[in-house]
Amino acid sequence: MQIPGLGRLVEAAQLGWDQSEPVPVPVLGNAPCRFIVDGYVDDPAPEEFQAAIRTFLVLDRAALITVTPSIFAYYRDITEDILASGDDDWYVEIEGPNDVLDHVRFGTEPMVARDPRGDRHVYVSLTFSRRLLFGRLGFNMP
Repeated sequence: MQIPGLGRLVEAAQLGWDQSEPVPVPVLGNAPCRFIVDGYVDDPAPEEFQAAIRTFLVLDRAALITVTPSIFAYYRDITEDILASGDDDWYVEIEGPNDVLDHVRFGTEPMVARDPRGDRHVYVSLTFSRRLLFGRLGFNMP
């Protein structure tokens, strides 16, 4: 199966989704990423997956800069909870939203899937980590 922008996908039957060969992703500095595509084959509107992928692949670093306040708020929520429990071995102070991306490592497997329970939009999501801080950043591509 082929998806425009990703090329040929390989079925990962044991995992229940399809995966692309590495594709350069501008929002991640053109890092080569293997896209995980879940539900495309059986979806009644696969063109929505194609639109989400196409839109995601034209994003640049400015898109990440736009969401740094949300990433920073997530960092603050998690660190407050963990520090309240007395676990400060891993703690690093991040001054504000402008500094948060210096401490975040994004995953290299964007996930493309339709939200099955909520708004039913197709999302492209990136995992991210900062030591013990993990999360998922979703881009809604209507």
